[in-house]
Amino acid sequence: GKPDEFFARFSVVCATCCTTETQLRLNEVCRRNGVKFFSGDTWGYYGYCFSDLGSHDYALEVPKDESENDVTLSLDGPRPKRRKRDGDIEMVTVKKSCCFCSLKDALSVEWPKKPPRYFKRFPPTFFIVRTLQSFKDRHKQDPLDSDSTEELLALRSEVLEQAGLPTELIGDSFASHCYEELSPVCAIVGGVLGQEIIKAISCKDIPLRNCFLYDGLRSTGVVEALEP
Repeated sequence: GKPDEFFARFSVVCATCCTTETQLRLNEVCRRNGVKFFSGDTWGYYGYCFSDLGSHDYALEVPKDESENDVTLSLDGPRPKRRKRDGDIEMVTVKKSCCFCSLKDALSVEWPKKPPRYFKRFPPTFFIVRTLQSFKDRHKQDPLDSDSTEELLALRSEVLEQAGLPTELIGDSFASHCYEELSPVCAIVGGVLGQEIIKAISCKDIPLRNCFLYDGLRSTGVVEALEP
């Protein structure tokens, strides 16, 4: 592989289809050198992308009256709505900043400490992705066909047990929908990833913090702030 010095010279590093070990190494190199880091992957109907922008400054356009009132803007929510007035709305550019955690910290969340109500909204897609990533880490490749079903179900149980969660959180059916690359899923996940890279480079608009999870079976994409 490339030496650490190779990645230090870039403004952004994007790692796709990599093992967890490789992602952790690249993320650490990027953090040491002030390089923005992204990673992502897809398996059948499932996919994700992760971002670590370190300490990130960005510009955001807001209505002038909102900037004067020092309105707090959410990093994870939509941009503020423009208020209806007679005539044009005067917009001003304000500077904002945010901090991202490392991939290592994002994967170190202590799930047993989360209240039960947390998992009513938290997408199980995250644990499906971690199961598929575990398969890649073990075999250095993705599951190819139904011959991998039994191992995927066993890995699912391991991932959930390590998180202190019941196996029933993820049904067995996921193992039938994670083979090959599906163009629509790749387009959606890749589109979000590309959008976030452009926003990071241009330092404009609110970045997604810090993990996008996509479930093609439910046609749902969710942004979760994974932090210890």
